[in-house]
Amino acid sequence: MIRKNLWVLISLTVLLTACDPNKIFGTRVTPPKEEPKTVEYQLFSPSVAIAGSASAKSVKVASAGEKKYVSCASCHGGDGEGGVGPNLQGQTLSYIKGRLTAYKNREKVGRQSVMMWSQASLLSDADINDLSDYISENF
Repeated sequence: MIRKNLWVLISLTVLLTACDPNKIFGTRVTPPKEEPKTVEYQLFSPSVAIAGSASAKSVKVASAGEKKYVSCASCHGGDGEGGVGPNLQGQTLSYIKGRLTAYKNREKVGRQSVMMWSQASLLSDADINDLSDYISENF
């Protein structure tokens, strides 16, 4: 029995080592050649100038307060409508400036004061003025 099993094992070993895995039924199987892939990039969009349709005054430049408000919008909303933070619409210049200054000085002036302390600590006095102007004029 052992001799028979040994003979089968040797036969299978010889048979498998003699086989070419790329040949099936006498024909050679080769993988298909891949076509090179072409990728097109458009680095800029072409623009068309229309004579007389724009003036230098029509271009809006973001104010310093508007640029600074971008980080405020995640809690107070893009239009100051509130969300996580309170609604800023209709607030006066002195109210906004007073609150931001109080937060910067780590004073507790409302339920969410602690949340604002870290944000206001990053603001300079000029930033507080710019933000107060922007919020009171635009919301």
